[in-house]
Amino acid sequence: MNPQNPHASARSGFTLIELLVVIVILAILASISVPIFNGVKRKANSTKSAANLRTIGAALAAYESDNDGRMPALEGAPQIPQLTNWVSELIIALNDDATAAELAQAPPLESFISPGITWGDESGNGIIANDDLLYTYSATDSLVGFNYDDQPDPKQGRRTSSIEKRVESLLLVEGAQQGTSPHSHPSISWSEASTDLSTAGGSFVEFRYRNRLNALMGDYSIRSFGKNDAAEIEMWHWSGFNYPDNY
Repeated sequence: MNPQNPHASARSGFTLIELLVVIVILAILASISVPIFNGVKRKANSTKSAANLRTIGAALAAYESDNDGRMPALEGAPQIPQLTNWVSELIIALNDDATAAELAQAPPLESFISPGITWGDESGNGIIANDDLLYTYSATDSLVGFNYDDQPDPKQGRRTSSIEKRVESLLLVEGAQQGTSPHSHPSISWSEASTDLSTAGGSFVEFRYRNRLNALMGDYSIRSFGKNDAAEIEMWHWSGFNYPDNY
């Protein structure tokens, strides 16, 4: 019979140094995995946002077809009062099996809300839940129509035939929160956007995903602009007319 080793139980556990080594290894793994996870999540959110813009583009194309080549006006008396006019018109176009009054009760806004945003609430220190958001995309000057004097008029729907280079003209972009409201700026003028584009974000345009900006173009394609190529966007890209090489 072998006598029991009195030190066997002590050797079967972890020493303090071994525990510290394990903790350090776990900390290193966490520091590596968290940025990777966040990057994957941002990419997924950006992909979903681009899909939203494709849905909105399809709604714009259908609206244009049903309205003699015109897109919805930026301003006006929206049929869904809590929304800006162009969003209201497209919600109605996307849900032609319901009346405007029915849609006003609970507007189906999923395609008009970017995922993964963290906008502040009225207290200034909270976060507006996605279920409480209204819309997070902003229209550019390319959606501004023209009156009978051929002057820009946001209460007129833009004829797509008046957009000189649809593939190069921006219609909608990721918009920054308007104040503490649950929506972005309904539209952004070139004077408001130009500084934001050169600095990759600000009060109007938001580079939401890894310093990139998703945009719906005039031909209803989707483009993603990084800081460098966004800085090259000019007024004619934002307005859809007066391209220099057209004259």
